[in-house]
Amino acid sequence: MSDQDHKVQTLFDTHLIIQLKHIYLNACDQKDPDTMQSVFTNPCEIDYGQVGSFNNPNDLAEIFKAVGCHDYMKESHHAHNPIINFLDNESAAGTWGLTYTLINTNDQTHTVLQGMYEDEYKKINDQWKISKTTFKPSSQIQLDISEEILKVLLVG
Repeated sequence: MSDQDHKVQTLFDTHLIIQLKHIYLNACDQKDPDTMQSVFTNPCEIDYGQVGSFNNPNDLAEIFKAVGCHDYMKESHHAHNPIINFLDNESAAGTWGLTYTLINTNDQTHTVLQGMYEDEYKKINDQWKISKTTFKPSSQIQLDISEEILKVLLVG
């Protein structure tokens, strides 16, 4: 492969990895566990801290269905500032900032969480998949929205 071809392939693969992450986050927002789990290899390594650690996407999807797939959970995941590094033609690592917003109409709270994803990717049959992901929160604020005046419940 020429140097020019390698650069084009790297740009294309970067685009596919960014799209993969956005497919995952959109699936979370749309309460779509099947699409959500389709972006991972199986097995994989998932460490979402307080949410749990998983070695396959099916277990993550089960927690997601139980905790997040409710009409009263109005979620918005925004990934930003991706840095993708290719280790070889079939593996890469990346970091992403995340801003997550949740309006829970059941318990009348509004939560904003920020943090970083650290991901690893594998190219399998010409498709990129997430093989390892860790989320590390950096800040969180939770507000009580049940009254006309907002009340801070948690800042950290």
